[in-house]
Amino acid sequence: MLWAQCAGDKSCTDWGHNTARPIEFVMLGFHCHSPACLGGKLVNADTGEVYCHVKPVAGRSAAPQDEESYLWLPPCQWGSEKEGLLPPPKIPINTNFTSTKWANNSVAHFGVMAIWQGRAAYAD
Repeated sequence: MLWAQCAGDKSCTDWGHNTARPIEFVMLGFHCHSPACLGGKLVNADTGEVYCHVKPVAGRSAAPQDEESYLWLPPCQWGSEKEGLLPPPKIPINTNFTSTKWANNSVAHFGVMAIWQGRAAYAD
């Protein structure tokens, strides 16, 4: 639902009023730093369903954003069949998640970290 359609409607903008409504992921992006990053996975801890498993794609040239040390982390996306995408999973608002990150510890790198960035909407 677009913000303009929600303006002033507490049931649309206040999480406390929407505890029974599931959400749908639109996009999940995984972020970690090269050269140690080997990927990440986000799993529904209640059911074991894997929502997103990201494996980095390494650069292969000297071109910008394709350098040999560059890693691209393809996002997980959902949408319509017409768009060539899988339908978004419907997820209860109280779902527990488990995130796993893999790193190559034979590569010296300080500040190893990871974070998920995503977009979701209330399911209709």
